[in-house]
Amino acid sequence: MQISKAAGTPVAYHNLTPAQHKQALADAGLPPHYIDLMVDSDQCIAAGYLETRSGDLTRLIGRPTTTLAEAVAASLKNA
Repeated sequence: MQISKAAGTPVAYHNLTPAQHKQALADAGLPPHYIDLMVDSDQCIAAGYLETRSGDLTRLIGRPTTTLAEAVAASLKNA
């Protein structure tokens, strides 16, 4: 949704099963050990393992963190 909004054009999202994700990465030519790492990481992120509201990152980098909307808009601007 954020990418579509920032780009001003619809962008389709397809939530892949782990097996579909593995196949897509294999079709793209990634090595098997990297595929397993990427799929496992994606599943953990989806489960919320990286979510935190501690404020640690803001304190560490010395500035407010960037929102997803801001990051997407900046990426599209620099593309």
